[in-house]
Amino acid sequence: MVLEDIIRTVNQLGQRYYWDPQGFQDRDHIRELVGDWRRALKAFLSSYAFERSGRSPYYSGAALKAVDQYEQDVPGKDFEIALWQSFRDFLAGRKVNAKNNPLRPAGNGHNSLSRLIVTLEDFDYNLVHWSSALASKGDIEVSWKRLVEIRGVGPKIASLYLRDIVDAFEIDESCVGNKAYLQPIDIWTRRGAKILAEMFLITSPKSDWDYAQVLVKVSERAGVRSSLTNTGLWILGAQLAGNSDGFREALSSIDNLRNLLLSRAQWHRRGAKVLETLLEDTATGNVV
Repeated sequence: MVLEDIIRTVNQLGQRYYWDPQGFQDRDHIRELVGDWRRALKAFLSSYAFERSGRSPYYSGAALKAVDQYEQDVPGKDFEIALWQSFRDFLAGRKVNAKNNPLRPAGNGHNSLSRLIVTLEDFDYNLVHWSSALASKGDIEVSWKRLVEIRGVGPKIASLYLRDIVDAFEIDESCVGNKAYLQPIDIWTRRGAKILAEMFLITSPKSDWDYAQVLVKVSERAGVRSSLTNTGLWILGAQLAGNSDGFREALSSIDNLRNLLLSRAQWHRRGAKVLETLLEDTATGNVV
């Protein structure tokens, strides 16, 4: 039961740390996007579309302004070109990274995000409505493949978005299709899958698809959502352990995992006390 206990704890870490109005994501906020295609698109642009290493910090802001500037009530035939031109205007001469930019008009075997939106008439042009509806009826692979077609939106971003959609709407994973499509693989989830596979499954995954399948398998053994296992591993590695050695140690036993969580909780409490004392001093004028 060692593996199962570790996975259940990691899973709850994903549930309680990530999915909280004060944390990284808010279920109610995402669900509310179904009623507004513009807000749904802006949510993708601000939190997912440009999540690439070396991205410009100006891209998200320019993209959001471009969406707001579009004057039609629903995306029309001009949407793709209009959005791209506005995006470039708002960048004010800065590089647009056309090779990997999801707003660049479709061509050379790549789609654009704006062209995808125009095709979603049956879903009120709403990316959240479309992706949640397809997941609910078992077509997660269809939505994943259409997202990956978009220039600059690779497998990791597509899976990250769909993972969050499935969790936001609490869609039963047994209904979505192949759960491996809900597994964004980055440095921490890759490390986590490799550690768990070698320690408990006696296998050696080689590819990102293999790592995704490992996370699905260990989650099924523990009887929990694979999407939250993925999320919890990222939280554990990126936010709590912070280094590969501590991460490996935490995943080696339930006691080590609990010890890490305890130490981080104590660290945060000490930090909170320091900040509270500082605030009290500033309020009374005792800061030198």
